Amino acid sequence: MITFSILAFAVPIVSLIVYIRIIPSFENNLLKLSSQQGANRKPLSNVRKKFIQLICFSKEEQLFYRFASQMMKNEREFRLKVYPSLGMAFIFPIIILMNELQWKTFEEVSQGNGYLGIYLCTIIIPSAIMMLSYSGNYKGAWIYKTTPIKNFYHVASGTLKSFIVKLFLPVFLPISVFYVWIYGATVIIDLFIVLGVSILTSIICFLLLVKELPFSSSFETIENTNWIVFIFMIPIAIFAGIHYYLLTVPYGKIGYLILLIVTSTLAWKFALGKQWKEV
Repeated sequence: MITFSILAFAVPIVSLIVYIRIIPSFENNLLKLSSQQGANRKPLSNVRKKFIQLICFSKEEQLFYRFASQMMKNEREFRLKVYPSLGMAFIFPIIILMNELQWKTFEEVSQGNGYLGIYLCTIIIPSAIMMLSYSGNYKGAWIYKTTPIKNFYHVASGTLKSFIVKLFLPVFLPISVFYVWIYGATVIIDLFIVLGVSILTSIICFLLLVKELPFSSSFETIENTNWIVFIFMIPIAIFAGIHYYLLTVPYGKIGYLILLIVTSTLAWKFALGKQWKEV
């Protein structure tokens, strides 16, 4: 009990200190990346090639997955705008959990439903996806006109998969492992539900917020976006509320997960890319 009380007090403070300390290193790395502009770009390893082929089913989709990954990695302005949200998405669920340990025993916490706090990871989704339209090298968007794009679906799907793999999952998966350690394997289905909600929310945000082709607009055209992020947190809260209600419904969670899988699959297949009529 004393150990967890110390952790509950120390972990939030340490997390904030670490977050503040790594910001300068992020900036230095961004400067290096922006100066290199891909000059020393390494070829893809066989493992990465196989992984991309596993999740992207066409050559076009694989192309735009790699393109989006490279842009998110090398775009200094993009990273400066998105990484603060990444830090908050990673730290907030841990802080909530550790604060709960201040007034409950470990046994009480592990038997509760505080694992729903992992929904705080989703705060990165609207803010990061909205940035996918913008680039410091937006004038290079002429390449879309010279590329024989057969279907805008491949552009959207490759870009969105890159966001999920490169930005969202590196935050979500470590916290999921931590929550399984705290709450036990019984919460794994709940974590899959949160992942399903996150993917569906990502699709909705992409359809409504990425009005231009990825990385084709100037960052200078961005207006105040805080209210947009707030609005898109409302449906996430509704999804979380449904999840909370179904905790006491027999087979409710399984049915909810199946519904999320079906809805996300259909939306991904038939809606992505439809917001772009022409290049």
